Amino acid sequence: MARTAAVGTPEARPPARRGRDLSRLATTALLVATVVSIVWGVTTMARSNANAQQAFDQASLARAVTDDATGLLTATLAAQAGLRGYLATEDVGFLHQYRVGIKDIGVRSAALEDALAADPHGADDGATVQATAAATVDEFHATLDVVRLVGFDAARERLELGTSRVLTADLRAAVTHLTNGSARGAERAVEEASEDLRQNTTAALTTASLVVVSLAVLAVVLRQRTTWTRQRETLLAEVQRLSLEDPLTGLANRRALTAHLESLLERDAQADDVGVVFLDLDGFKEVNDTHGHSVGDQYLAAVAQHLAARVRRQDYAARVGGDEFVVVVHDLARGSGLTDVTARVVEAVEAASAQCVARFGPPGVGVSVGTGRLSEVPPALLDTVGAADALLVRADTAMYAQKAAHRAAA
Repeated sequence: MARTAAVGTPEARPPARRGRDLSRLATTALLVATVVSIVWGVTTMARSNANAQQAFDQASLARAVTDDATGLLTATLAAQAGLRGYLATEDVGFLHQYRVGIKDIGVRSAALEDALAADPHGADDGATVQATAAATVDEFHATLDVVRLVGFDAARERLELGTSRVLTADLRAAVTHLTNGSARGAERAVEEASEDLRQNTTAALTTASLVVVSLAVLAVVLRQRTTWTRQRETLLAEVQRLSLEDPLTGLANRRALTAHLESLLERDAQADDVGVVFLDLDGFKEVNDTHGHSVGDQYLAAVAQHLAARVRRQDYAARVGGDEFVVVVHDLARGSGLTDVTARVVEAVEAASAQCVARFGPPGVGVSVGTGRLSEVPPALLDTVGAADALLVRADTAMYAQKAAHRAAA
């Protein structure tokens, strides 16, 4: 018997058909939700990756600014050392080091200007660094003019007034402020990219959890998050290392040395329990002239390796530029004193020289060493440049006196 529909009402659909429709609708909704989730996840991760790339680019700029600013400071200190040696010994050989330093200042200043052009956030600090470097060079030239017009005694008196040292200290502070600012900017960019990734990852996980098929997106997000976390940790470690480590030798750089020395002097009730050994290689220029700078770099690396192996556990070794190294000696009251550490330093250089001569042939290198303690520093110098820099200047001056004696005896 045929079924008839009630007048005025639509025909009811069979339960099986309604089930198929609901299943099709649910499947469609699931597919749409999956596609939307995948598209949203891909877009979000692409944006996060773009932010991460910007963070990496800013870190690269920070590295370039740090390298060029530190190089400018190193060149200025090399020129100052050449000038100081010339005035102390009247040996024109030191003028070569001075002229090379002046030339390097120009090269490094131009490179720093190029780096800052790509990183306008550091423009003001960079301008301060370059202006201070220019003023320091003008002071160096003025001191040499005094030699030419008046004589060495007047030039030494001008140098003792401390104008060039104050300018050099200002340059060191400006370089530190610039490099710290660049490093902080890179760290902020990394942190912001990390926070953006965290927020986007959380939202992606919430959306993907609503759709079973979107588990694939979840796996991609988790893998990406793990990769980015590793990259972030690596990048932060690299930024920190670049700001504190000499790239050639792996020792602490001048910035790390100054911070370490200032920290020791601030917390040590007996400040005279801290000493400094300042060493400069003798004959290093002949190594470069004979074998080239690549071999010279290997000499420096060998000296650093032997130096780190021979100083005491509580001491702190650093390369401060060129062929100059510093060892901060702590706890002198209970140790064997600066004499023992100085002997270790000389042994380290002799061992490194012998190793390199055996590998590359002569010439080898010697070493001039100067030491300093706060009790030996004139009060006027302490008031001018501060305890840490005054201690370094004291040891540096003693080192140059020994170098002059070596030259006179040669």
